[in-house]
Amino acid sequence: MGGWEASTLHRDFQGREPQSWSESLAFYKHSQSSRPLPDEAYAKPQRVTRYEVSRKEAEYNPITQAWRDQGREREARARDLLGTIAAQNRAKDRQLAHERNTHDVLNHSIRRTGLPDPQAQAGLAFPTEKREQRLAQAADSLAQYNILSGLSVEEHHWAPPQHRPVVPPPREDNKLRSITQQPREYNVLTNEYKRDHARKTGEEQERTRRVAAERFWATHDMNIMTSKFYDPEKETHFQIVKQAVKAEQPLKQFKKLPSSYQQGEGFVYSIINFSVQNPELYARFEEKEQRSLDSKQAVWGHEAQIKERATGRALVEGTRTLNRISHKRYEDSTSHGYDIVTNKGYHDKDAAPLAPARTVPKPGHWQSLESSSNQFWQTRTMQTQHRLSLQNRPRPASEGKAGDATGALRADGGAASARGARPIVPALDMTRTRPALEMTANSSVRTGGFQ
Repeated sequence: MGGWEASTLHRDFQGREPQSWSESLAFYKHSQSSRPLPDEAYAKPQRVTRYEVSRKEAEYNPITQAWRDQGREREARARDLLGTIAAQNRAKDRQLAHERNTHDVLNHSIRRTGLPDPQAQAGLAFPTEKREQRLAQAADSLAQYNILSGLSVEEHHWAPPQHRPVVPPPREDNKLRSITQQPREYNVLTNEYKRDHARKTGEEQERTRRVAAERFWATHDMNIMTSKFYDPEKETHFQIVKQAVKAEQPLKQFKKLPSSYQQGEGFVYSIINFSVQNPELYARFEEKEQRSLDSKQAVWGHEAQIKERATGRALVEGTRTLNRISHKRYEDSTSHGYDIVTNKGYHDKDAAPLAPARTVPKPGHWQSLESSSNQFWQTRTMQTQHRLSLQNRPRPASEGKAGDATGALRADGGAASARGARPIVPALDMTRTRPALEMTANSSVRTGGFQ
């Protein structure tokens, strides 16, 4: 048994809590023998048969649009007739209220008189007489007189006197109220202006000509017969633009190509006769190549210097390597007097060629002394030439007379008289003396103690 059921067993139907154990048992016994809801809640639901449903379906005939019950059909027809008449009356009243003609044009009878309205008779609707009077008094023309007889609408009008429009009294003042009421400056009989006819006619003709010109130029821009613009300046500008477009026409399709394709070498020169087709593009290619060469010139010069130094160093190293070998070995290999391969003598009639010696024979004392003396004087000569070149170099104009005097003293090779500084002696550039120090068969090279 659930908690909710256990909590409600000992309560009465009003939800009152028991006050004692005996009262709780009484509540429980009462709940087992009686129902909390009324008897209608426990009644059996009414059974609806198919016959009853079919009778309800057959009450109205959808084909004839009529009720099967005659009494019900008569009531429906009477209700529809009253509704139709009321709707027609409301529509007729709405039509007459919006139309200006309130009388019949055939029999001149008032069209707003209809069937008596029960609501109007009972005083529940707006009085018809006041509405007819209000609508009938509305003016049906802007003229305050009859256009046929010339009489006032109060005297000559198709409506009864009580329904005729009321004409307002004339104004007391006769002052002009608008520009249309001013006296005309043009005589309609003579077809001339009353004053300054010639001047005003000329102004009108000039104004008419300007308006015609404005309208002409607004719709006429080009002569379709001659295919030219009416305006000469516009035609001249059009011809200039046309010539410019005509000049660009050959290259218009070419300019639509990608930029990399336009600047390709195939459009610079002809691959058949190698003639330049685009001088401007060819000049740009030449400038591009020249810039590339100029940018690499410094690198190439540096590489040439490195190659020259490497070649000189390799020559020195090779010479030193050969000088470490004694020349006596070459003499021993040729001392027997014949070639060991062909067995031909070196001094026969058909002598075998003697291989040149790559080693250098050991110089004598006089040869060593002569070589050392030549090297010393060559070095002194180069130093003197370098000093003379520094003296003959042009100096800037900012240097004064003191600079000239100092330069003269230094040119003589002596010390400066002003400060007692030592003369500038350039260092020996050994790279310039290399050609004079080339090793020959009569020169000596330091071998480091090896023979």
